[in-house]
Amino acid sequence: MVEMTEVQQLLALLERPQSSTSNRNDLNRFAFNRKQGTGMVEMTEVQQKLVLVIEDEASDLFPLKRAFSQLGSEFVLQVFDTGQEAVRYLEGKEPYRDRSQYPLPVLIMLDLRLPGMSGLDLLKWIRQQPQLDSVPVIGLTAYGNRDLARAYDLGINFYLLKPVEANSLADVLQALDLYQG
Repeated sequence: MVEMTEVQQLLALLERPQSSTSNRNDLNRFAFNRKQGTGMVEMTEVQQKLVLVIEDEASDLFPLKRAFSQLGSEFVLQVFDTGQEAVRYLEGKEPYRDRSQYPLPVLIMLDLRLPGMSGLDLLKWIRQQPQLDSVPVIGLTAYGNRDLARAYDLGINFYLLKPVEANSLADVLQALDLYQG
């Protein structure tokens, strides 16, 4: 069996039909960097990190997505607007059973005030799951949230105020060793 070089892999990806969903995802695995002083471009494979985001307000989700996009392409967001759907994902229930397509996250960002299953209830559930116990959880909250003390008791690692800004997000991700800046 012959191993494909990174250039051959990229060419194979580019030859796929444009309608292929995985084509876009596969191309996101590569970063192109100009080699200083040579005029050449170097292609490297980027290890993407899945971030599970549970946020029910689109107006709060947009700044979060923008902040992640400003940090680069190493993070992929899987977004849910209810705690119940996040539990289905994390448990690997249909349609999320295939872990090669729906991997466990390296980080969970959780709105502390969700309708239905509250963010605090979801946080408690997450911390009871052995396979998720070491996954960092960042609480998302508006100014003056009285639930922060309880959230820390239940196991959040950090919290960020909404709307999330790229520099605050970068600081927290660096503290968690998930981002080098």
